[in-house]
Amino acid sequence: MEAAHQALQIHGGYGIMSEFAVSRAFGDAKVLEIVEGTSEIQRMIISRELPAQ
Repeated sequence: MEAAHQALQIHGGYGIMSEFAVSRAFGDAKVLEIVEGTSEIQRMIISRELPAQ
């Protein structure tokens, strides 16, 4: 998500135009973040699983 956000910032106004891959990459990254959960939630899930091993 961070890389897509930085790419969007670099491209400025062109980064939000749907014709450019940057916009699609940012949208895909945001959807995956929503579906998979935030990094804090992912860390909690991983930390719960580690002691079980």
